Amino acid sequence: MKQCRKCLKMLDDAKFYHHKTRKDGLTSYCRACNAINCKSYVARNREKKTAYQREWNAKNREKVNRQHREWRAKNWDKHQAMTDRWAERNPDGTLAHRLVRDAERKGEIVAPEVCECGCGSDRNILAHHEDYSKPFDIIWLSAVCHYQLHANRKAAGLE
Repeated sequence: MKQCRKCLKMLDDAKFYHHKTRKDGLTSYCRACNAINCKSYVARNREKKTAYQREWNAKNREKVNRQHREWRAKNWDKHQAMTDRWAERNPDGTLAHRLVRDAERKGEIVAPEVCECGCGSDRNILAHHEDYSKPFDIIWLSAVCHYQLHANRKAAGLE
């Protein structure tokens, strides 16, 4: 039994995280209080946390991609359900994506070798639509630039 320094409750040791540098091997806050502290920190430091996460993801791209592939393999039903929900909410987008994919397969359109934003990336070039009603009005972006564009638009309240 140990007392949490935050909520002051006497709790079983299993309610605390392990901490190898502490004398008793456990954190001073219980798991519930620790979760509250973490959420509070993230809320106060969202930009700093996001910048750190982006930097870490960029440095560990292969690991991140492997983890995503493993998650999709283990959770195929969840992945498919998310994809289906997006398709239901975005029928115009689904049609535009299908038309571009079919045109690429037929050789009617060809994705460029590098990202059109000017970053010079030649990895994972994707078709971005500003307007799904114009399926062949495309900007070709790397996956990173494509994600960043949508993140910026979402932050600006445009999506």
